[in-house]
Amino acid sequence: MQKRISVVLLLACAACRGGNHSKPAQPASVNGTIGGQPVEAKDATSNVYSFDADSEELVYIMNVANSCTMLTASQQPSNAKVIAIQVATKSASGVSAPTVMGNYPVYTAAGIGGASGNVALARYQTSDATCTPTSDFEATSGSVTLTRIDASVFAGNFDLTFSDGNGQVTGHVTGSFNASHCDALGPSIGGTCI
Repeated sequence: MQKRISVVLLLACAACRGGNHSKPAQPASVNGTIGGQPVEAKDATSNVYSFDADSEELVYIMNVANSCTMLTASQQPSNAKVIAIQVATKSASGVSAPTVMGNYPVYTAAGIGGASGNVALARYQTSDATCTPTSDFEATSGSVTLTRIDASVFAGNFDLTFSDGNGQVTGHVTGSFNASHCDALGPSIGGTCI
């Protein structure tokens, strides 16, 4: 049975859009802890997803280097720690990937329905040595500030507070990302566990 780390998307995602992957010098930094553990950021990747008439930007901050190469080879890292951030602009007519830099407030999956304007969702997920998911925390407040949007890199800063789903705060992190575009980045990480 294939194991996966999944991410809740703003809308169900059917396909992704292409581009090139180029490796930034410092892809991400994370300060603070989630679930009592620090998050060692070694890489960040991004991709714009287009589905039906909608789209969104997805950013993964991971504790493994060369994550796009792994994803392209249909591999998933063991002992993974992933901060998955989704960013979009929401209106009555749909959801679209961000086109302007600035602040994107974080909502919960349950609370985003009535939101409009700039929006973000975030999750923190981990796996063990066999790639079996071990934790899944949703960001319940915070913000993502975009500082660069182009075809090769999606960059910004974040301030995120996570909860266990029962109202118990499980962590608070701040940091930045300089996420290279990766065509293989999808709504979940799957494939051979390495």
